[in-house]
Amino acid sequence: MEFLNRHIWLKRALMLLAILAATPFAGYLLLFVEVAGLEVAFTCLLIMLKPFLTWAQFQIDIIRPHLRP
Repeated sequence: MEFLNRHIWLKRALMLLAILAATPFAGYLLLFVEVAGLEVAFTCLLIMLKPFLTWAQFQIDIIRPHLRP
């Protein structure tokens, strides 16, 4: 983490790439970048992903016992 704190440009580039990858699914993120900034848009992206990650973890917990012999 200290590496990213020393190289802010790399951190910002990675955040921008994540936002650009999510743009086809959530175009309003570009509006957030324009109005509020890259950090706010990235935070909104993380907030948007939280319910999906919770659902995916729940599904994995259901399926995992059936995969073990």
